[in-house]
Amino acid sequence: PYNCLRARLPIDTSAKVSNVRGLRFATKQPDVAQLRWRFGTRNFAVPRAGTTEDVPQGSVDEAKTESVDEESNGNNFGDLMAGITLAFLSIPQGVAYATLAGLPPISGVYANSVAPVVGATLGSSRYLQTGVMSMGAMLSGAAVTGLGLAPGSAPFIAASSLLAVLVGCIRVVLAAVKGGNLVSKVPQTVMHGFTMACVWLVFSTQLPAITGIAGVPPAAAHMIQKAWWVLVQPQNWSLGPVLLSSVSAAIIIGGKRVHALFPGAVVACVLGCAAAAAGLPVGPVVGAVPSGLPTLQLGALLPVMHLIPGLLFAAGAIAVCCFAEGAAISSRLAERDQEEWDANKEVLGSGIAGIASGMFGGLTVSGAISRTSLAAAAGARTRRAAILTGLLVTVFVAAPAGATAIAMLPKATLATLVGVAVLPLLQPTPLLMGNVTDLPEDQCGLDMVVVGWLTVVATLAVAPKLELGLTIGLALACLQLTIRKMLPADEMPMLNDMWHRYFKLYTRTAQ
Repeated sequence: PYNCLRARLPIDTSAKVSNVRGLRFATKQPDVAQLRWRFGTRNFAVPRAGTTEDVPQGSVDEAKTESVDEESNGNNFGDLMAGITLAFLSIPQGVAYATLAGLPPISGVYANSVAPVVGATLGSSRYLQTGVMSMGAMLSGAAVTGLGLAPGSAPFIAASSLLAVLVGCIRVVLAAVKGGNLVSKVPQTVMHGFTMACVWLVFSTQLPAITGIAGVPPAAAHMIQKAWWVLVQPQNWSLGPVLLSSVSAAIIIGGKRVHALFPGAVVACVLGCAAAAAGLPVGPVVGAVPSGLPTLQLGALLPVMHLIPGLLFAAGAIAVCCFAEGAAISSRLAERDQEEWDANKEVLGSGIAGIASGMFGGLTVSGAISRTSLAAAAGARTRRAAILTGLLVTVFVAAPAGATAIAMLPKATLATLVGVAVLPLLQPTPLLMGNVTDLPEDQCGLDMVVVGWLTVVATLAVAPKLELGLTIGLALACLQLTIRKMLPADEMPMLNDMWHRYFKLYTRTAQ
């Protein structure tokens, strides 16, 4: 604590910390009976821990005031830098993820302007950046496409906004019944398998724009078959989009190695806009987008209310799965800072943010791991960083110059942003490779790892109805847990020990 350092008082981090007239110090009794407090040129005797005798009130108030002022100034600067950094990143990501969901680019920007303000105001974490995610956009597009609506059409756009409202309502209900910790009850191998399958599908859908391939794959083909159709025809790729995608990926990946806060995505977008403005063959661009403040779209939602039964199942899957990522990063940051984190309050903030996003014409939103981590690294200390991010995005999209800049973005650059964002998630997680030692006892073992991989296969097989893959994985997990209860108690430890030995051997071989 700052006051203890200023007073030259040794801090015992293992002891409980209490407040004495605004002065924070360890309640554990120091080894020496008397220490010296030093403020300026005056010396005072240190009282017994937990008391206030002999502590000059004026000196304590002076130290407290100086501490609060310096801390407030540091927070303001850190929040300002983080808010600006995240605003520049949220704009191209919103455009890219809206395109992934089959929506107009402005839908993602609207979502990233409204959701951060609402989520930061009502949520539990002071770091969490609420906005559009790649997996949420993928699930949203797949769910609405499954209703037979054409991507980009007016009913498709309205149904996507309605889905965002439904997801938000389900999260509000979870918060009302104190179900914020429900995510922790879902078997982790199932969640990892479902997420990895979704990431593979997300990456595969970006290949046509990255390569600029001429022609259209068969409409009836599976999503993986369409990706394979692109990969086996390199002679039909366009040189301009391929070069632009390669340079953009090199900037984004290489920039992170130079410095964690290097704005690689922003630099890649500026480069793409400059190349398109110069008339270089970079492939198709986003095109004209409307400028102006986001407005309520309640009138557009009413004609598609009859689609609620068909969207409800997908909304439940999105509400749980996408909230898990935001909950993971926000709880981890709260644990790092030794702060309390309320899952019910977090899911409430995320739910109301989703409702607001849908009502303003946006799509499904959740807490984003990458943007939240970047905000913390950029110096965010309070909720003001996320609120500033949303306000800056709103100002950008309201300005005609902002709409013009979005219109010049090449689709190859946007596809590269999505592809690079999910690239680290393409490989199996350690959990799916058998490292289950840190899981609860009922989720350990070879059998649950097999269930995770079966979830991967099922999700890929039923695409684009991805929520069915999650349902199959959960059903298999429940079935396996039931079988475990039926086995003799002495057989499961033997199976688990065999699998742990295999994992250790695999790790050593890989190293």
